[in-house]
Amino acid sequence: MRIIKILSLICFLTIGVWAQGEYKGNVKGIITDSKENALENVQIELVSNRIPTHKRETKTDNKGFFEIKYFPEGKATITALYIVNGKAKSIRRKIKVVIGDFTIVNLQVKDK
Repeated sequence: MRIIKILSLICFLTIGVWAQGEYKGNVKGIITDSKENALENVQIELVSNRIPTHKRETKTDNKGFFEIKYFPEGKATITALYIVNGKAKSIRRKIKVVIGDFTIVNLQVKDK
């Protein structure tokens, strides 16, 4: 009886993990300035166009790189928030998140 419970649990967990990734995609990219220098600590926000309450945030690392994993497939809006000369600026782009793949979003911000 104990073996049946263990096998059932393993089967249940395997199906859950498989189903979790089925309708999810990944988004990654690099944020640079107009001289193609990597920008660190840029706030990245990804929002689903279908479910606006589904939002993920991250920041770029010291190489300007960011990555958001397991985001629902479909159309979304990505926003990069940054500071130029003491003023808050943003750049926004509409993207499509693809199942089981990386959507590459490289953004170049304006210095002015």
